[in-house]
Amino acid sequence: MIDQEQFLNRAQSLIDVHRYEMALQELQKAMEINPDNGHAWLLMLICYTKMGKTDKAIDIARQLLSTYPEEPLIYFLLALNLTDEEALVEAEEIALVGLNIAPTYVNLLGLLGRIHLIRKDWEAALRYADEGLAIDPSEVDCLNIRVKALTQLGRKEELKASMEDTLSAEPNNPYTHNNIGWSKLQAGDHEGAKEHFAQALRINPNLDDARIGLLEALKAKNFMYRIFLSWMFWMANKTEGSQWFIIIGLYFGARYLRQISAHYPFLIPVVVLLAIAFYMTWVMNPLFNLFIKLDKTARYALTPEESSGANVVGIGVAVGLTAIATYALTGWDEASLIAIFALSIVIPSYMYFDFKGTTYEMHAKVSAIAFWGIGSLALLGVLLGMSGANSLWTIYFLGFFGYQFAANYWNMNNSNR
Repeated sequence: MIDQEQFLNRAQSLIDVHRYEMALQELQKAMEINPDNGHAWLLMLICYTKMGKTDKAIDIARQLLSTYPEEPLIYFLLALNLTDEEALVEAEEIALVGLNIAPTYVNLLGLLGRIHLIRKDWEAALRYADEGLAIDPSEVDCLNIRVKALTQLGRKEELKASMEDTLSAEPNNPYTHNNIGWSKLQAGDHEGAKEHFAQALRINPNLDDARIGLLEALKAKNFMYRIFLSWMFWMANKTEGSQWFIIIGLYFGARYLRQISAHYPFLIPVVVLLAIAFYMTWVMNPLFNLFIKLDKTARYALTPEESSGANVVGIGVAVGLTAIATYALTGWDEASLIAIFALSIVIPSYMYFDFKGTTYEMHAKVSAIAFWGIGSLALLGVLLGMSGANSLWTIYFLGFFGYQFAANYWNMNNSNR
């Protein structure tokens, strides 16, 4: 007859080879013999954590803490799952309690570093990483946190040494290569970044963050895209409040310049350049994905959604530029409206593909459908001389004004996950 210990041993062996569903089946059999076995519950907690089932993991961890209040691993797993649920305040509190019980538990120090990375408190993240490395100099999570924090703090000499230490500790860790790739990309070394992203994908072909990084490194060959990428990194380095302050400030600053340009004509070129730059921040990424699609090898790095978004932007920009040329050559007023519609509708259209599979997919889908409906009716109304077309254009532009802020909010929330 098989005893409980054998089921637990089987479960542990399955966990070691990442077969979590099968491990859970063995644990269920063990619990039929003794439902109060703490070791079985701890292994179940590990399984649910590894599988990303945070709700179940958090419930089990809370129950275990009431029975084993001195076990640091439980504090770590509870805080880790709370972090994944974005409950950062409670996660930090739990981690600190665990650290008081076990001051040398390196995983808790690494997790606290990760929490402060999410908060963009780079100094605190670096401090916890250094504390962890003082205990275990080869702890990979702390090494990677240190690389990320030093990148954001711009401490290049320390960063270079930290990258070397991280690679030495675990040269075949795909997450290490991925982190170094992003650090190099942010530092402007797109060739070095490409090598590390490629290495990360060779080790783990399913590491999506490295796939995205590789695409960014390929697009960064272009000088204009490097400027755009520097802007995106600069913005990402700011807190959410600062990001909103910059976005709103730039928007209303541009509107003010446009208003006073009527009295100061020399400002008109500045206003035009700002308008182009503002528009390009929305379409630069999918537009450059079109160039990636021309590369017979690199095109396979694009997801179907990224490819579709690139097609939408490419078609819209082509129609818009053709309409602008038509207006310039013929003076046909309606061509200017066609250009405005074509160039603007691509933003909610491709953003739908961008948000596919996220919390905001339905928001993006409804927005795209609404813009297509209202914009098409407004354009058709003008072309056919129908009354009420101007009102529809007003609704379209007011909606577009609000959409810019909504999409920025969705982007910020997704990037902080």
